[in-house]
Amino acid sequence: MQFWVPSSYRGTDPTGQSKNYGAAYEAQTDTSNGNRMLGNVMGMTPGGVRAPNGVDFWWDEEGHRNCWSANRAGAGTAITSDPLRLPGCPGSSEHHPINPAKLAALAPCGSWDPQDEVLQDPPGCDWFTAPREPR
Repeated sequence: MQFWVPSSYRGTDPTGQSKNYGAAYEAQTDTSNGNRMLGNVMGMTPGGVRAPNGVDFWWDEEGHRNCWSANRAGAGTAITSDPLRLPGCPGSSEHHPINPAKLAALAPCGSWDPQDEVLQDPPGCDWFTAPREPR
């Protein structure tokens, strides 16, 4: 799952890994750029056991130079993604804004709080907890 987080939510990064460039536009669009998903085997454990995912790649469509290449599905599975078509590498140099419908779906997830019983699992944010193993 790859999604944009505006700097107003991120705050200052004490590690220095996430630059906050300062200019109003850049500070709000400086994440989700240049991510490369390369050579992944989806739907399989590292040991070769079939383990299908719900959605293999989910992207909010924001940023530039994000790309997906040389990923493959394990035996008996097919790669799934949202959106259905993902850009190949090297990705587009043009900045794309976030898909508004995906932003709306992610908004409740901003309330996640691992210390609060109710906010440990906000509605629609089911990736915060691991699902039970199927029988």
